[in-house]
Amino acid sequence: MPSSQFPSSSASTPGLRVSICIPAYNEGERLLPLIHRLQSMSLPEGRILEILVDVSGSTDDSRELLSKRVDPAPPVRVLDSGVRDGLVPALNRLIAAAQGNILVRIDADVLLEDGAIPLCLAAVQERGVGIAGPRVVPLSTRENWAARIVRTLYSIHDLISREAPKTTVVQVFLKLPLSLPVDSVMEDAALQHEIAASGYSARYVPEAVVHIYGPSTLHDLVAQRVRTIRAIQWFTRHYHTVPSTASPGVVLRAMKRALREGQIGWADLGAFAGIEALCRGLALFYRMSTKPPVGWTPVESTKPRTLSSPGSSQGETRP
Repeated sequence: MPSSQFPSSSASTPGLRVSICIPAYNEGERLLPLIHRLQSMSLPEGRILEILVDVSGSTDDSRELLSKRVDPAPPVRVLDSGVRDGLVPALNRLIAAAQGNILVRIDADVLLEDGAIPLCLAAVQERGVGIAGPRVVPLSTRENWAARIVRTLYSIHDLISREAPKTTVVQVFLKLPLSLPVDSVMEDAALQHEIAASGYSARYVPEAVVHIYGPSTLHDLVAQRVRTIRAIQWFTRHYHTVPSTASPGVVLRAMKRALREGQIGWADLGAFAGIEALCRGLALFYRMSTKPPVGWTPVESTKPRTLSSPGSSQGETRP
């Protein structure tokens, strides 16, 4: 059971004080529509206390934009270690600096559907729940096999998370005395695991929807998927357990259900399986020959110039 020293996880929790935590490396203008969206958001219970942005190591104009082009309320606080030391150290700084009793980790390139964060906030107030996350639905800048495979991957991820909750890219969680392993390359699963170690469970909220742009070329898809598989390998070695998205039994059941319900077709599943086999082979090779870098090079096609998501007012076209 959760320790009494931690915040209560209960539907009767009064006055939520929410800290938004955004790790951002060279995101520049991409941060602005997200922060404007967050600042205009109203919560049924409580309020957004602050928005924290860690821009450590950024070489673009992130700091200047945040100082001149965002509203003063709720306040935006910028954290900067002066060096690019990776996503996990940035998250650790954000968690330590946050003053709210509920934290929302959100990646800078996420596009929010209306109600996504309030729905996750409601879930994390349920008794015993320490972390909640929405459904991630990918967008693409073009329609091709890469986009079809990415949609297949996220359809399977959705069904896996319904059976064995797995949170990622947007994570709403209780303020706990957490410190993630600095060598982690799977920070979302590590965060969820550390919260579970404190006695709390995870909730997946499929009614809450957020969008990200998936890779739109096979090259970028392979690069991103190899990183994910290497991250899963790290997580398995470090925690001596396998995340639900890599558990063979859970994955197989999700694939069968996706086929049965018509969410994916045999051609899409075959293409996904072929890419997955290639990526697992490459990941094994890189595991034996190289160590993961502190900060990955961004996959270019996941950073389109036009940001927009259906069903929300968030969006901006970058010049």
